[in-house]
Amino acid sequence: MDGKTYAGFGAPYEKPLLQKVIRNAGGKGDFRQVTLNTSAYAALYAGKADFAMPMPTWEGLQAKLTGKPLKDFQLSDYGFPAIYSTLIASSDRFLKRNPAVAKRFLAAVDKGYRYAADHPDQAAGLLVGANRSVLTDTRLVKESERLLAKEYYKGADGSIGTQSAARWKAFADFEYGAGLLVDGDGKKLTKAPDTSAFFTNAYLPDAK
Repeated sequence: MDGKTYAGFGAPYEKPLLQKVIRNAGGKGDFRQVTLNTSAYAALYAGKADFAMPMPTWEGLQAKLTGKPLKDFQLSDYGFPAIYSTLIASSDRFLKRNPAVAKRFLAAVDKGYRYAADHPDQAAGLLVGANRSVLTDTRLVKESERLLAKEYYKGADGSIGTQSAARWKAFADFEYGAGLLVDGDGKKLTKAPDTSAFFTNAYLPDAK
C-alpha cells in the first residue's frame, strides 16, 4: 500500500494505525490520504482510492454480492491491537444515580442482541420492516445479520457486551505512542492514561 491513496473518514488515528500495519508488513508506511465523501466500496471501484477500511459486515458483503469482492485482511494480523468499534456510553454521574435503570436498559439490549444472534434472518426482517425506505437491499441486510450473528454478537465464551481491560489498554497505549492523546487544554499527555475506569461490566445482566 506504499505510494497508494487511502480513503479515510477523518479520524486522527487512521494514518498512524495504517502506517504501523504497513511497516509491520515490511513497507515504509508512506501513502496519500484523502477524506472519504462516499462509501469505501464506491470510492475504491470508482478509482478514487486504492484502499480503505470498509465495514466487513456491510461494505465488504456489498462488494461480494455485487460481484466485485474486496481483498481484505485483519489489522490484528499485523500488530495492531483489537479494538471495540461499537460502544454504549454513559456518565459516571448517571450510573451512580440510576443503577437500576442502567441495568434494565442493558438487559433489554442484551435480549435484543441474543435474539439477533440466535435468529439472524428474523432480526433482519425486523430491521428492514422498520426502515423500508432506506434498507432496500434485503439480501445484503440478511447476509449482514448472518455474519454478525456468526462472528460478532457473542464472545468466544458466549457472553455479550463484556469488555476487557487488556483491550482498552492496548489501544490507549497505541494512541499515546502515536501522540494522539491530549488533555482538556489540548496539551499532549505525558504518560499513557489509566483506562481501567473507562469501562465497566457491572451493569450487564450476568454481572455478579
